Amino acid sequence: MINIASISPRHAFYHPVSWKVSTGFQQTLFDDRDDHLVYRLNPGGGFTWGGNRAMVYALVETDLLVGGRFRDSFALGLGATVGLLANPLPAWKVHLTGRNVWYEAGDPHRSMDISLKQNFQLTADTSLVLESSRQSSFDRYVTDTTLLFNLYW
Repeated sequence: MINIASISPRHAFYHPVSWKVSTGFQQTLFDDRDDHLVYRLNPGGGFTWGGNRAMVYALVETDLLVGGRFRDSFALGLGATVGLLANPLPAWKVHLTGRNVWYEAGDPHRSMDISLKQNFQLTADTSLVLESSRQSSFDRYVTDTTLLFNLYW
């Protein structure tokens, strides 16, 4: 339902904190090899370095998952996300992220994912987006690739 990220680079005189918050329902892969609906609350904060052409960021985060498939109906974890935002060409944007969370309270397990998003601006009103991701949870792996066409008005 809500997914906000404020990635602000640090400068000599301006030292903002980058932050994110994500909350809502999502399908999560469990050890029974099926996806189950869980509620997620995922806030985090950290720092960003770089400029207009490229930025690198690192965020420390907590992750709360609530659902009946978890032991004690929840999993609470601590982890980190690192990312690279780049504009190799004026019409091409790249976002590479890696995330690792260790859930120690509720239902202990580890979750990792890596994703690459590329946005190609075709015209002022259209773009083509290619997204690829690989996720691991409960020692199960899922790979997704999506091609999107965006029309802005």
